[in-house]
This record gives sequence, C-alpha cells and structure tokens, in this order.
Amino acid sequence: MKICLVFPETTVFEDPMVFPPLGLFYLKAVLQEHGHEVDYVDMSEYFVDATGVRIKKYVDPPSHGYDAYLVSGTSPQAREIRRLGAYLRERGCMTIVGGPHVTNYAGPTTLGPGAPATSDAEPIDHQLLSSFHIAVKREGEHAVLQALARLDEAYDFMARHGRGLVIQEPNIADLSSIPIPDRSEAYKYHYLLDDEHGNKHRGTTMFSSRGCPERCAFCDSPALWGRAVRYIPIPRVVKEFEQIRDLGFSAIHFFDDILPLAQPRMVEICRQLKLFGFYWRCFVRVDIMTHPKYGKPFMQMMYDHGLREVLVGVESGDQRILDTIHKGTTVEQNTLVRQWCREIGIRFKASVILGLPGEDMASMMATRRWVLENRPDRVNICTYIPFPGTPISKGTDSRRAAEYGQDAVHDYDIKMEIDTALLDGDYFYAGSRDKLSVVTSTSALSREQIQSFWQEFCQEVLNAGIPY
Repeated sequence: MKICLVFPETTVFEDPMVFPPLGLFYLKAVLQEHGHEVDYVDMSEYFVDATGVRIKKYVDPPSHGYDAYLVSGTSPQAREIRRLGAYLRERGCMTIVGGPHVTNYAGPTTLGPGAPATSDAEPIDHQLLSSFHIAVKREGEHAVLQALARLDEAYDFMARHGRGLVIQEPNIADLSSIPIPDRSEAYKYHYLLDDEHGNKHRGTTMFSSRGCPERCAFCDSPALWGRAVRYIPIPRVVKEFEQIRDLGFSAIHFFDDILPLAQPRMVEICRQLKLFGFYWRCFVRVDIMTHPKYGKPFMQMMYDHGLREVLVGVESGDQRILDTIHKGTTVEQNTLVRQWCREIGIRFKASVILGLPGEDMASMMATRRWVLENRPDRVNICTYIPFPGTPISKGTDSRRAAEYGQDAVHDYDIKMEIDTALLDGDYFYAGSRDKLSVVTSTSALSREQIQSFWQEFCQEVLNAGIPY
C-alpha cells in the first residue's frame, strides 16, 4: 500500500518545528519493514521568505495518490486532527488516527460486528470518531498493521453506524521487536542543546524505555504507556545512537519518563553516550536523585558523561498540594536538586502547575516564592488541564460514580468546568500566553482568580530575568 503519515499543525509552541513526532517515525519504520511505501507530512512545516516571514508549506495534506492516511497527534492538536479527518473523508480517503488524544478520547474499543459500544463513564470525542475509519488507542506499532488489514471492514462499519472502529493492541512487551524509528525526516527539525561553553549542538529525540511506575494524580503517562517500565536493550540503544550520530546530530533529548530509574543501566547508557560524544537532556525525579543510591555524586557522573539539562516536575511549592496529587516528592527535595544542579553546572528547567486540587491563594504564593527564590534556569508555568486518563479526572467524574458507585469518586477539591471530550487549542496557550483558558476551580479559587494569578506570575518571572 502507499501510505501518507500526517502530523497535524500545532500552535502550542512558538516554533513548532523543534521536536519531531517520534511516534510517526516509529510507524514509518514498521510500515516500510512490511513492504509499504510511506510518505510523511508535517502540517507545521514552513520556510522563511526573503523578508523573514514564515510561509507554511502545506495548507492541506495531499488528498489523492494514497491508499490510506495515518494521522497522529496530541490533545493540543485536537481541533486540527478533527479538521484533517473531515477534510480527508469528504474526499473519499481511507483514514486511521492514533496518538495520545485518541487514547484519551476515543472511548471503549469496538466489540464485534454490531453497534458501536458506548459508555457514559468515558468522555468521547464524537467528532473524531465520525471522521476517521479506525481509531488506534495506545501503542501503534503493532496495531497499525491490524488497522490496515481492517480498512474494508471499517469502511462498511462507518457506512452503517456513522463512525469508525476503535481498536487497541496490548502494550509491546519486547521493545526490541520493533524497528528503530526512521529519522530520515529529522533534519527538518531544529532542537539545539547548549554545552557548558554556550556552543549549540543540533539534537533529536529518543526513548530508551516506556512506562512509568509513579502514581501522580494529574499525569496520564501511565494511562498511555502503562506502569510497568519496559526497557529497550542496551545493544539496540547503541544502534540507535549510531543512527543519530550518522545523521549528523550531536545531542539527544530523552523522553523517557524517568531515564535514570534503573541505576546500573543508566551507568552503561552514560558510558555509551560519552563514547559517542553526545550532549544530552532528560527528565528526572527529585525523590530518585536524592535517594542515597544516587545523590549529588551520581548527578556529577551524569554531567561528566554529557548531561547538560534536566526537566524537573516541581509542580508546587506547597507540600500539601504535592501530597494531595501523590507526587511522592517534597519541596525540600526540589530545592536540594536545584542546588546540586547549580553547583555541578546542569541547567535546571522547572515545571509548575497552578489550579491543582486543593489550590488556594497561599499554595499559589508558595509556588511563586519557590520559583523566585530558587531561580531555575528556565520555568514552565502551567495551569492544570484534566485529561480523562488521570486519577484526578477519574476520581471527580460524576459519570463514573453513576456507573461504579460513589466509592469510585475521590474527594478531590477541584471542579472541571469544561467538556473534557472537546479539549483543544483554547485550553493550551497557542504561542502566546493570552490565549490560554483556565479550566479548573477549587473551593477557594475561581477560574478567573487562577488565571489572573497565572498571568501576573508569568510576567513577574520574566521581570526577574528567568526565561519562560
């Protein structure tokens, strides 16, 4: 088959062509391995004209010449995903959709040849399902082959029921069974990582594991990847390093939920990164870094082997909030790891969230104080957006209480004032902070109070010279 992979336009980032959609690169490798001809389109791709103005390369994807179109994206791209689906279906194209937004909003899988299954306990993006012949939940490397084999069935199902099939394969136990992602299009993206001298190194992205064992109540990563951590074997990791080096990259951004979780494995990965001469960035958890098995010497070892930046989910400067969301970390641990990073020379990027359960003015002020006193090298100031796969959303959803009983509802002090099935651009700042809408309130704070504090906090951080 001739297949077109389409990554929808995103307005979340000021420059959308920084991090490539690695999931589609995996799918491209799988499809090519099975004999399919594959093209790839990023709807955000642009060129700069002589006056410095960005000109979009694509207004719409090509609507002819392909046997099937595969679209994948996240919830900030939801509106564009729906638009692409409607556009392609109107032109008689066979369509498959996947990615995190589909996992969260496609609802239950379709059972048997009869009428589509429904459940009032799960928010469903009905516009999504009415536009695509097949929706693939969770990991797609195996499911995409099933989806292609079922396109005729899905076409008939759509004709009868006005919506597509929803399918899901079990998580892939052996990650070495799927090919290394095809990064032949990675040159279009321009992620740069600074070394200690300010020299910029062209980088790309990578996973060396999937899954997260933590139980943070606001996070949907376990719902997407599972709680069991599955590791790519070290020899395969090395082959991926070789591919990345041969493509001309000298830096890597690891997207593993907790890259240093398995200490001996992390030591060997560091050794290999040093041999290849890579600079790198990753996510870390402060409870792991402050554990006696790790500590400052371990962070120093990672720095000596190329680590130059970490992203830390600080979340809040108030311990009560951290405990409520089951973060498993402390304010003191956040402060200590920030101090270690400053002393070692590792850039510390902090992510904080306003509007979590139980938030009040005192807890938001504590977060503000932590940021201004500890001065991370960069900070993301987020407002909480409730995805359906998270414990907070499940625990506060009255529809779940109706189906499973009141015991299924956790007493989180939070109210979500939106239809979560329609989460899209308006709830994620679209390149400028004035376009974000706060969607949660608590017993102590209204949406408007959280939004006003967030806007003032962002400006205060910028005035303090902390990059945002």
